[in-house]
Formats: sequence, structure tokens, C-alpha cells
Amino acid sequence: MKKQKKRVVYPVPEEEVSTVEEYAPMQTTTDLRMILGGEKAVAQPLINDADLISLARKGIKLASVVSVSEHLSISMSKMSELLHTSQRTFQRKKKTDIMSTYISEQTIEIAQIVSRGLEIFSTREEFNNWLATPLLAFGNQPPLNYLDTTFGTQFILKELGRLQHGVYS
Repeated sequence: MKKQKKRVVYPVPEEEVSTVEEYAPMQTTTDLRMILGGEKAVAQPLINDADLISLARKGIKLASVVSVSEHLSISMSKMSELLHTSQRTFQRKKKTDIMSTYISEQTIEIAQIVSRGLEIFSTREEFNNWLATPLLAFGNQPPLNYLDTTFGTQFILKELGRLQHGVYS
């Protein structure tokens, strides 16, 4: 006769109750499509994350990259550094040419930061000054230097959230 193993039942912790905000569509007071160059540059509406994924996969126009750089008050040379591509790549293209998925996705992420920054700061100039100022939270580097990676953009978004809630870093 085989000996039966005693079955151990471990208590399962109660799951956290999720909030409606987690699943709500993106909400920004500054229109993301406007930052990306308006209807001429981005024909489809940007209502939720699925729209952003679709746009990144299709690719954005060079005009959107130019529009984002203008909102940041940076040169296309600096924008090419942030997007890890040569400035010559942008110079060869027309404003209606479609960018790669990587450039599209990173540009959209940067545009989201611009949108969020414009919600928090009263003017574009104040937001751009904040981006260009070396800050302790960013290792005494300007936040602008962190726009070149997804992890950097997420870090900036977290810091902007902290500012919005009065936690200065």
C-alpha cells in the first residue's frame, strides 16, 4: 500500500483591487496628435494605447519628428541623437516619408512627455527649461539626456508625476 502525501494548502493573498484609471483611455489636456504635427502628419485619431501601437507600427512621417523637435526647442541634430540615427538620415528624407518603427515609437514616447510636461508646467518655455536643467534626480544631468531610451522616458514620466503631486526632486 502506497503512502499518500499530505497535501499542503497555502493561503492565497487577496489581490489588490484595480482602479478604473488603470484601464481608462489616455487622457491628456494637450493633444498628442497636435504635438506630432496635427491631422496632416497623423491622420488617425489617437484615443487609446492601441492607436499608439498601430501608429508606431505603421510609422510616423518625418514631419512628426520635426514637430516634436520644435515643441522641445531642439535642433534636428539633437533629435537625431535622441533617436539614435544619423542626422543625414533625416536630411535625405521628405517630410512625408515614413520613419522606422523604432524611430516612430521613440518619437511618440517623447511626444507623450511633451504632452505631460505641458499639462504640468504653465508654458512650453518653462517645461523646456526644466528639461534642460541638470537635476539631482537625474544624477545632475538634464532630463533631456534621458529621452533616448524607453527606460529614460518612463523615468521622466515618473518624475513629472512626482512634480504634479508636489514631490520635488
